[in-house]
Amino acid sequence: KSKKSKKLLLKIKRVKNMEGQVVNILIPLKSLSIFVLGTNVEDYLHLGYGYISKEEMQVYSDTYTFPDFGISLSTDEKTDKLIYGIETDVSCVYKDHELINMLYDDFLTLVNLLSDDVSDIYIHGAKKNGRIYKVYYFDSLGLTLFVWRGRIRSINVSNYDVFVND
Repeated sequence: KSKKSKKLLLKIKRVKNMEGQVVNILIPLKSLSIFVLGTNVEDYLHLGYGYISKEEMQVYSDTYTFPDFGISLSTDEKTDKLIYGIETDVSCVYKDHELINMLYDDFLTLVNLLSDDVSDIYIHGAKKNGRIYKVYYFDSLGLTLFVWRGRIRSINVSNYDVFVND
């Protein structure tokens, strides 16, 4: 990579709003913040990160967490290196609107779409009680929304087309 592009990455490393909170800009089917789908996760390991192996989590992909961004990345099954999914429960800004904690109905108005699919998922709580989330899939945007009590609580960004030719 050129020095210029690395400098640019450092400049946009942490975008924050007026209150000093992290702001992650979404480009559907492509990226969230500086993290780009289909790129090598090693490109981001100079940033502060945590790592959880797929064996430890008993899931299909390794997970890299970037606390400064409120983002976690999952990698592809084949190489364990390419970014397959980007998840956040901290910030995801689309069309100048923060989607985290936005009312789901407001999101539908913003994107003028209906979900392609919906399911329920139980997620264990930090203490003892878990929550049942409604999970909405928007394939044309590459978004999976986790909704609880009518508000978007977490978002997963993906693009299955990037990995179709595996």
